[in-house]
Amino acid sequence: MKKIALLAAALTAVAPAAFAYAPNELSPAQLFEAKQYVPNADLSNLSAKQALQIAAILSSDDSGKGAAIYSTLNAQ
Repeated sequence: MKKIALLAAALTAVAPAAFAYAPNELSPAQLFEAKQYVPNADLSNLSAKQALQIAAILSSDDSGKGAAIYSTLNAQ
């Protein structure tokens, strides 16, 4: 019983860190990778939808990632 209480306390203390990442923003690593495909693109003011789409493009195995990212950026 004591172990369960300690485990619950530890998980409660660590839980906020699990939610610190904002999924509507690209991580620094994703920004760096995206800049490799679209070096002249402005990635500073992405909408949540654009960030999620670009993250999905970067994690896919498809070729033509640069074109897909430019398409996402130019979509209204």
